[in-house]
Amino acid sequence: LKTGKYTPSDLAYIKPATQCEAIQLVEEFCKHKGITSCVPIGPIVYYKGFTRSFLKGETGETSEDLLQKASEAVDTLAMGKKVVIIDGVGYPAVGSITGTDNASVARACGRLFSVPESTAAAPERVPV
Repeated sequence: LKTGKYTPSDLAYIKPATQCEAIQLVEEFCKHKGITSCVPIGPIVYYKGFTRSFLKGETGETSEDLLQKASEAVDTLAMGKKVVIIDGVGYPAVGSITGTDNASVARACGRLFSVPESTAAAPERVPV
């Protein structure tokens, strides 16, 4: 946005899986910058007790169902966008028991993800 290469309508943000149920700072940032394609709380929400409920079959969804929802949410949001930021959950273990960890979500969404080696280094592009 600062360079003028992209307009707010070119950009989208989504966090398809999250532990947060409240409004996030990124949502406020998007509003402030005029980025209307912003989904800070996506279709997979790891609410308190989610894993236990999932393992007992109480959520009514399989890992595949949840990953499909994440994929569809990303695909819908990405239509007509030049840049889509797909945010992951902060801890690698989150979602691993339910088959919806960051790597599984990225794979289901058919996207590349980046892993910065340090804050000074350029991100490495890794196909999934």
